[in-house]
Amino acid sequence: MATNIPSAVQVSGVQAAQTLLGRGYLPSSTASIAKFRVVVAASSSDDKLVTNPANSAALNGGKNFVGIATADRTVDATGQDATGIEIQVAGVARCSLKTNTACVKGDEAGYDPADDGLIQPITASNRGKLVPIGRFDQSKASSSD
Repeated sequence: MATNIPSAVQVSGVQAAQTLLGRGYLPSSTASIAKFRVVVAASSSDDKLVTNPANSAALNGGKNFVGIATADRTVDATGQDATGIEIQVAGVARCSLKTNTACVKGDEAGYDPADDGLIQPITASNRGKLVPIGRFDQSKASSSD
């Protein structure tokens, strides 16, 4: 009697279709998204339109997290970025840590919509103000960049 063992973990259609990078996201006309920063949904009707969390047009004050901008430069809605940008939507991403902030591997990470896409550790004093996005994969000392 043969045993049928699946060669991969079976997941729902949505999870199986998710990749590390989402392509074709468009910066909103008012966005100027710096590299390695959080991006959020800019529209309730267009799921590919993204902006900075601090942008006043961001849904729920910047709480609808989409992913991390992976470009090696600041992107905007004009020029070469008018046809779309890549956003990391899953996995381990390189992010910009808030200035003069340290982080410890394993600590919960989040962003304040007022900080323009910079991340920081979630602590007892800022829990509820920050939007959680994951955990830190490495420790970093406080620095100026």
